[in-house]
Amino acid sequence: MSDDQRVKDKYIWVEPKRYTMGTYANLIPPDPNARKAVFWVERDKDKLFFVNSSAETLGLVKCGNIGNQSDDDGVYIIEESAKSYIDVLPGEAVYIDEFDGYHDHCVYFTVSIRITSAKLGKVRFKTESKKGGCKRTVLFWDTGEVASHISMSDE
Repeated sequence: MSDDQRVKDKYIWVEPKRYTMGTYANLIPPDPNARKAVFWVERDKDKLFFVNSSAETLGLVKCGNIGNQSDDDGVYIIEESAKSYIDVLPGEAVYIDEFDGYHDHCVYFTVSIRITSAKLGKVRFKTESKKGGCKRTVLFWDTGEVASHISMSDE
């Protein structure tokens, strides 16, 4: 497995600013009680990663993309082969897929991630379909909540 398939401590969760412009941009400090992402998908240029920022090592992470594209002749399903990773450490990110900004801009992709966790058991997260691929997306919060627009099911 190449070195860019697994990266450690590269992606750190930072609460997005509530105001990015105008008078309030620098006046409101980050909320110390704000929830933090435990699992999320990070887009780094054209590469997509699953980030484990929990305190536990995940026994198995299996991730992949499902896409669809339509034209005058019908709908085409694009299914990528899933990638599997064993013992994903806290703070580690694993490679999901790479997107081509030119060819993939009109394809709708859904990211599917299966994990084996001591706390959650075997679960599957699915993102909503997004044109051109997934952006930075929270899957699960430290409050035990599933992020909006994410489905979570037992495996």
